Amino acid sequence: MSFKQISIYLIVVVLGLHFSSNDVFAQKKKKKSSSKKTEQKISGTELQLLKDIFLDATQAKLLGDTDKAKELYQDCLNLSPNNAAANYELALLYQDEKDNETALTYAENASKAAPKNKWYQYLFADLLLYNNQTIKAASVYENLIRQHPNDIDNYHKISYIYRIAGETDKAIDALDRLEGKTGVVEEISLDKQRLYLQKNDVDGAGKELEKLIENNPKELRFYNQLAELYLANRKEDQANEIYKRMIEVAPDNPLAQMAMARQYYSKGETAKANEMLMSAFAKPEIPAEQKISILMGMIGQQPSKETLKEAKSLGGVIAQTHPKNAQIQAIQGDIYIQLNEKENARDAFRRTVDIDANLYPVWEQVMFLEYDLGKYDDLLKTTKESTELFPNQPLPHYFKGLANYQLKDYDKAVRSLKRSAIIGSDNENLLIEVYSLIGDAYHSLKDHESSDNYYDKSLEIKPDNPLVLNNYAYYLSLRKEQLAKAEEMSKKSNELETNNSSYQDTYGWILYEQGKYEEAKVWLEKALSNGGDKRPVIVEHYGDVLFKLNKKAEAIEQWRKAIELGGNKKELDKKIAQ
Repeated sequence: MSFKQISIYLIVVVLGLHFSSNDVFAQKKKKKSSSKKTEQKISGTELQLLKDIFLDATQAKLLGDTDKAKELYQDCLNLSPNNAAANYELALLYQDEKDNETALTYAENASKAAPKNKWYQYLFADLLLYNNQTIKAASVYENLIRQHPNDIDNYHKISYIYRIAGETDKAIDALDRLEGKTGVVEEISLDKQRLYLQKNDVDGAGKELEKLIENNPKELRFYNQLAELYLANRKEDQANEIYKRMIEVAPDNPLAQMAMARQYYSKGETAKANEMLMSAFAKPEIPAEQKISILMGMIGQQPSKETLKEAKSLGGVIAQTHPKNAQIQAIQGDIYIQLNEKENARDAFRRTVDIDANLYPVWEQVMFLEYDLGKYDDLLKTTKESTELFPNQPLPHYFKGLANYQLKDYDKAVRSLKRSAIIGSDNENLLIEVYSLIGDAYHSLKDHESSDNYYDKSLEIKPDNPLVLNNYAYYLSLRKEQLAKAEEMSKKSNELETNNSSYQDTYGWILYEQGKYEEAKVWLEKALSNGGDKRPVIVEHYGDVLFKLNKKAEAIEQWRKAIELGGNKKELDKKIAQ
């Protein structure tokens, strides 16, 4: 025998596929002939030939010549039709080719020829499953369990087979037999619990969890799972009993405290529930995500102000316990906004991006709040950071321009705003605001031509924007230019938004510049009645109109009132003196 043949022979032996002359017919006696001759064994020459062919077939298989291997294994069967090893090898080859039906035929022959060879039985059972013959597959595994009662994998496999066959009770029985071998094991009990639930047998599922609790009385997970099982099936009383047992076992355990909090909430005892949650949330061993889930449930659907205050306190505890969790900081920001605590909201959102700078929507929240709070220096700092992180987002550039405008750095404001317009060219709502603000900035720079151009561009997108119409008209009136156009725009802004004291003041002032003093007086009095009496510029304008109407004493009275409201004292004193 060559070295290669020796290697193949060793592989065959290791695989348990070797056979002797007694195996040729796989221990199966031939039927006795009518002459009652005893069974004749294969001759030694034929046995050697069979071995040689089998070795050649195995060599072809290892070399990847499948067709030749199948042909040679078939030659083995021609010599010995019930040869288990050859049938097994052919089954494997056809299985590799996805011809599971043919493979099944050979696997069945092998299993019948060698019923105590578990590898043959495994292959036969697997191919039965491939061919949707689950009950027959289960029968094979039942035989394997009888032959190898301590092989626990067989119990798992037969339980799975019964499950897919729809034989839930038999699947449970298989696991019961396995449990008899292993004792109570979490994996087995939970598997059985799922099977009981498939049958809608909640009590059966509960008993499995009770067994786990009995064997692991300190493991709170099982109490929690059992309580949730009862809650999911509307068995609140049984769930509450489990929670009570849970807190008795571990009164300071955060999981138990959270469970008790649920119980208190169900009874409407909010104060006790929050007390339990405060204690549980302060413990870092409970994952932040689990705490956040509870918090989100509190604020999810139009919460009351009282609930928001409670959520704020609980969120603060989570934030202290998990200081590097960006999500909880962001949630705190949302809660502060709902409570109208803008300063706290801004700080919470700022902490969020300090933890995770990639959260662009949170940067937007910071910018909106800093502008709303008038924190223009902070806003400028924030926009510098956000434009570096997100250079292709238009809003940070817009806010950068807005901050520079408020800080009276108009050249920088224009540059940032134009950048925002380029990036956000497909966002008409943004362009309306950007063009209008560029117009304001150019007005402050006394570049009136550019200012008018950008106001016109803003109105081209939205001709009925009352704010832009008002500002454009007012700046024209200050320059005493295009007063007819200014009057038309201002009148339109007042039609679009009535009772706006700023818009009424603008219209009154344009009429004043046109010498229409009686009409101007009417509109300025409207502005005063709508809150303009608290604004020095409107009060001053009213005084100017009264002066033109030769009501000098009343005019002086209004100018003095404007000084008291914080108007330009020097200019107003000059008017009074003259």
